[in-house]
Parts: sequence; structure tokens; C-alpha cells
Amino acid sequence: MKKAFAALFFMVVLGIAAAFVYHAYTTPQTPQGIDIHAAGDVAPDMMQDVKTAVQLFEQDAARSGAPLIHHVDVYVAATQDDYISVLTNQFEQSAEDAAKIAEVSGGWTGGRKGLTALNGAAGVMDDTSDRKSTTAHELFHQLQFELSDGNDTDEKALFWMEEGAADYVGARIAEQAKGKTLRKWELDTLYDLRMAESTVKPESLAHCTLQQRMALMDKKYHTYQMADAMVICLMQQQKGKELSSLLQYFRLLKDHPDGEEAFEQAFGLSYGSFLKKFRAWYDGELHRPAELAFRARDGVPAGRAEALHEQALAVQPLLKQSFGQEVHGRYDVVVCANPEDYAVAIEETCAVPKEKAQELAQDSLWVSNAGTIVLHADELTDRRQQQYAMATLMARLLRVQLSGRPEDHADAALDARFETFLKNYARNLR
Repeated sequence: MKKAFAALFFMVVLGIAAAFVYHAYTTPQTPQGIDIHAAGDVAPDMMQDVKTAVQLFEQDAARSGAPLIHHVDVYVAATQDDYISVLTNQFEQSAEDAAKIAEVSGGWTGGRKGLTALNGAAGVMDDTSDRKSTTAHELFHQLQFELSDGNDTDEKALFWMEEGAADYVGARIAEQAKGKTLRKWELDTLYDLRMAESTVKPESLAHCTLQQRMALMDKKYHTYQMADAMVICLMQQQKGKELSSLLQYFRLLKDHPDGEEAFEQAFGLSYGSFLKKFRAWYDGELHRPAELAFRARDGVPAGRAEALHEQALAVQPLLKQSFGQEVHGRYDVVVCANPEDYAVAIEETCAVPKEKAQELAQDSLWVSNAGTIVLHADELTDRRQQQYAMATLMARLLRVQLSGRPEDHADAALDARFETFLKNYARNLR
């Protein structure tokens, strides 16, 4: 999942490269275990990230009582051409089909073949956290096949459960690897959907033919994010048994290949009832007034985060009065103690390399990364500074919400309105 960052006054919409995964089934392989192979000149750090994810996935699956029982070969392709070569030689795809798959996929999994390919040239393999989540995502497709005895295909099982569950497991593994947290994955997913101009309808994600699936991969539909949101909603209703209930769903597919029937048995409610619950939950998430979770890092003066939180919420009614809308959605706001801590927080929270974090931290008051804001509050010592800084932050969030990032969606008239709003706000500060 490729992420972009914007410092100071710009919010970044996370661009998600779709990890298009399909299953090719032939005969089982032995022995048990996962072997990792480099296809081409793969960077050492990428290979290490994949190895770490494999180890964590195996441990997590074993703890959950669902270890992989057949051998899996994971091929890590260095380039697009290397990826096409793996699809052609290992998966026995035609040259034409392999090229089509490579255009839209970050990974490809074959259940009975015991093969997984990772496209190192895809956006979902750009950073260390995403490499680990992508690897775990693909391996969970292997586990889905095993548990369901091959009934995890799109036309039998629920398509969104396949992909959303794999993304959920990928996020779990990334968190265990000290990458992006599961909560960040949830907030980022909802942020992306709030920013989307259009999305696929949840009802369209039940059963898909290959042709339908290919059509849904158009980025304008935000198919994977919608599938993820459906799983997030479902997991909130499965507190304490999130992974076990997902595993049970795929187990039930072994004897009940009807995805809706397996769903009702695994989660205790009919599929129709869930869709009704999801629509209400999703509408609430899209339109909820800004819910800001401020977290102070070590060294931040007592009460600083609380004061900033208060000022951020205080400006909401004024924004609504001026623009007819307030900031929506849930955000985590990480408050940092000093310049050095600010850079470290960006690195840790957003899972970016140290050098990139230091670059983003220079001469900026905050860095926004979808549902997360890292805030340098060292110099926000008096009330007026805090009021104006938080008004500016909330105004920029609303600007993006209304029209998109200024660098991508220029709107001089709207920007002038926000500038006037902030000037008037500053004049009335006490």
C-alpha cells in the first residue's frame, strides 16, 4: 500500500495500489514449511522484510490453531519483468496472461500449487511495513485455501471476506513487526473512503467472476478499501474472537461452500442482517464529526495535549458556520516533545525510513498521513498560539475534505475563503 506524505498544511490521501490476488489450483506439495526465493536482484532489506513476515505469520497461525499444513514457495520478484517471469515459469501462465496479471497485482497466490509470488515493483512493496503486510496477506490466501479445501474461490465464498480478511491479517502482522498499527490500518481505510469521489457498492462484492473482479480493480471503485471497511465493521462485532471467527468462516466453507451460509454460522447473524448493520455503521463513519484522539509522547508538558484537543474541537462550529460543513472522521493526533522526538515519532508512527522522517520534520508544524497527524507542539506554549495552530490544522483538514489537496485540486476561490477565515479568526483571539 503506497503512501504519500504532506508536511505542514497539506493532508495526504493515501494512494493504495490494489494487490490483485487470484488462486490457481493443481496438486498439493510437501513437505510442510515456507521457503523464500529471490527472483532477480532483490534488495536485501526487501528479502529480510519478507522473511520477518513469514516467521511472524507462521507463529501467529500456529498460536491460532491453524498452521499451514502444506509446503509453500514464496517468490520475491525484484522487477516487473521478474514478476512476469515467475508467473510464466512457476504458475505456468501464458505470456499474455502473466503480463495482464502483473499490471494489476502486488501478489499472486496458488492454493494447491503452494506458490506465492510477490511483485517487488508494486506500490504495496514500497516500504518495510507494507512489505510485511503484503506478504502476510498473500500467505493468508494460502491458509484460506487450506481451511476451505479450495472453496475460497470468488464465486463460492464472499469476495470481500477473502480480500478484507487477508488485509486484516496483513495489518496484524505489520503491527507485530513494529510497523503500522492495526488501528492505523483501520483509520487509514476509513479516511480513504471518506476522500473517495465514488466507491463500489458493498452488495457488489459478494460473488465475482474473473471478468467482474478485473472490472472492480479500477481504482475509482476503491474495492479493497470497501472490503476492508466491511471486515473492520464485522470485527468490531467479534471483540475478543476476531481472528478465530475469521478462521472459522473459512473452515465452514469446506462443508458449506455457500458463502452466505458459512457467514451466518461463523458470525451469528444472517448476511442480510450484516449488510444492514454495515450500511448504518458506514454512514455513521463517513459523517461523524471529527473525533480526535490526542496522545502525548514522553516529555510533552502536562496538559499540553488536552489544551490542543480543546482548541481543535472549539473551531468546529465556526468552520461549519462559514463553510456549511465541519471536519468529519476519526484521527489519531500524536503530540511530540521536541524536534528530535518529532522526527522519531514520524518514523515510528508512519513507518517511514529515518532519513525520510527527518526530511518531513524539517520546518513543519505537523505531518498528516491519512488518519494520523504527528504534531510538533514544542513551541505552542501559549493559548493564542494553540488556538491559531489548531484552527489552521482543522481548516486544512476541511479544505481537503471539501475539494482535495491543493496541489492536486487547485481551487483559488476556496483557498481565499479559508485564508479570510483564518485572518478573521486570528483577529478575534484573546
